[in-house]
Amino acid sequence: MRSIPWAVAVVMTSGLLGCGDTQPSIYRVAIDRLTVQNLPGSCYTSGQAPSPIPDTASNVVNQEQWVIWKGLEDAMYLEPGDTSYNLGSAASVNITGDAIQGAKQDDNYEFTTERVRTESANEVYTTSATYTIEDLSDTLKGTLRLNSRCTGTDCGNTPSCEVTLNFAGRKIDADRNIDFGSSSSGG
Repeated sequence: MRSIPWAVAVVMTSGLLGCGDTQPSIYRVAIDRLTVQNLPGSCYTSGQAPSPIPDTASNVVNQEQWVIWKGLEDAMYLEPGDTSYNLGSAASVNITGDAIQGAKQDDNYEFTTERVRTESANEVYTTSATYTIEDLSDTLKGTLRLNSRCTGTDCGNTPSCEVTLNFAGRKIDADRNIDFGSSSSGG
């Protein structure tokens, strides 16, 4: 009879400490590579990709590690890491910072970051990345939409560009706070 109250206390304590679905989840993610092969011609000043394409590869993805967690109320956070996407002749999309705040939209989770860089009153570059996660469980599936545009009379021939990349991943069992570089010596 003593074990039942103890088991209930363990379950209650675990719930109060935030174990379960509220802890950050780490995902190993395979994301489509962004190459000359899959950039539309609109991303180039000439209106078409270089021809012939100087270097091609097939059946290769980029591997990333993302952390996703639920914040207060309905807020969600995604840590995709610092990364940059070259969009041909358009301005590159650079993702920096610790995390992107998002929320559940209908049945998906959406995280959007936007950067506005003003070179002058007549040359403003706006880039954005929108992560849409359709499946957020032990697996991860969705799309990353990258957008780049320049507004103003001084943009010259800088094209606008939009590209969508697919990604898929799996939750990994790891603690993101483990420090593999530290060692302790016994006395």
